[in-house]
Amino acid sequence: MSGIILQSAEILEPLQVAISKYRGETVYPFERDFAMLMYTNRGEYLWKVLEGYVSNCGSIPWVGQKLLRVKSFDPKKPLQNAIFFFHDDLYQKKGYDIFDREDSDSLCRGGLREAGYSRFQASTIDFCLMVGAWGHWGDNAYGNFDFLSKLEKVG
Repeated sequence: MSGIILQSAEILEPLQVAISKYRGETVYPFERDFAMLMYTNRGEYLWKVLEGYVSNCGSIPWVGQKLLRVKSFDPKKPLQNAIFFFHDDLYQKKGYDIFDREDSDSLCRGGLREAGYSRFQASTIDFCLMVGAWGHWGDNAYGNFDFLSKLEKVG
């Protein structure tokens, strides 16, 4: 089990994305800059995303979405979406050489708990994400330039 624990997450800049298609897949290009501060047992981390960044949000397989009653993107749940976008970015950037894959998944589970899901739901949703993203560690499938997102330890 991972040693990192997400204690809380705070959205600093509101999430504003569009819905688009990329190679037949639904994606969400950011229409404005976004920022989220995360408090963990290892310190505070600031994640910033610039306008133009693209993500598929939660790559939860359709069956998992139906069984768990969760959407890969839910306009009524901004924190859930932010956590899914963050998890996607961590996978694209191989954890920014700060977090490994296990840490990235642990942060996702913690974020889902913070978004109101039970421990069972968060773990199961994260498992579905892991299945959906299995081959994507380090895969920048949407051509996001490195400058479009940044993660830094701030405390």
